[in-house]
Amino acid sequence: MKAAARFALMLSCCSLLSACGMAVFESPPGQQLAGCDARFVGHWRLVTPEDHGDTRLLYVSIGPECSSYEVGGKKLYQAPGKQVSPVFARVDDQSILALPLASTQPAGEDAPRWERGGYLYFAYRQQGDRLHLYPVLDKTVARLIIDDAMPGRVNVVTGVPPEEYEPLSVFAIGAPERMADIVQRPDLFHKEPMTLVPVAATELPQSQAGGMP
Repeated sequence: MKAAARFALMLSCCSLLSACGMAVFESPPGQQLAGCDARFVGHWRLVTPEDHGDTRLLYVSIGPECSSYEVGGKKLYQAPGKQVSPVFARVDDQSILALPLASTQPAGEDAPRWERGGYLYFAYRQQGDRLHLYPVLDKTVARLIIDDAMPGRVNVVTGVPPEEYEPLSVFAIGAPERMADIVQRPDLFHKEPMTLVPVAATELPQSQAGGMP
């Protein structure tokens, strides 16, 4: 799956119970959390190392004070009764974007932790007027769980085409303090980023330009 398509899918599934082929973390990382990083506010075009001139552009719009999110014309985090929104964390010198996942069906306290939702992590940094996003390497987290270096659940599917079913899903269990330790591992995040490039509102597709300030 192309990185741009995967990013769209990951963002779009933040109101669903789906790992989207990525590692899901039970808690946000650490205690230095904020509801917004003003650097994300605005209109963006997503660029990935795999684009190679791909003309199927993906646009992201984030409203003032991170009050609204729109990806590819789809509004996120606006489901009635769901008080979930992205979390911006600071762990030492790292900035982490934690995108929440919510269960597709009610999950009580006695339900397995991986049915109650979780967070997708992206390390990010600013370079000029661009924001670079680094997804988690799910195999790194899977190996930590398999080696008993951290609690969690790993689900592997073989013999099925990846377009039909994600071959690997990972759920890492732990409190925010433990997650803050994990994100400091040098092998946790991809080395090649996806990049948000600022664009003017006039460059957005008509369906998206009309719904954002």
